Amino acid sequence: MPQSLAARVCTGSCTVVATTLLLLAVSGATGFPEIALLVVLAVAVGAFAATLVSPRRAAPAAPPAPAPAAPAAASTPASVPAPGGR
Repeated sequence: MPQSLAARVCTGSCTVVATTLLLLAVSGATGFPEIALLVVLAVAVGAFAATLVSPRRAAPAAPPAPAPAAPAAASTPASVPAPGGR
């Protein structure tokens, strides 16, 4: 069953927030450039997580191949001798 847009947005947003908080807690960054870099990394992780939740589009199925034609019936059955033959 395909996931809705709301599910993808929620997954991406929650992942961004959780990743940002985790990276800030682990790194101990205090300056603006370091925090900005961590937020950009968290947004990339969130986008990746939202992509994983997105529905997979299957390739359209090829139309079925036509049934093979029946072999042409022989005009002379094999058990009947041909005229003029022995």
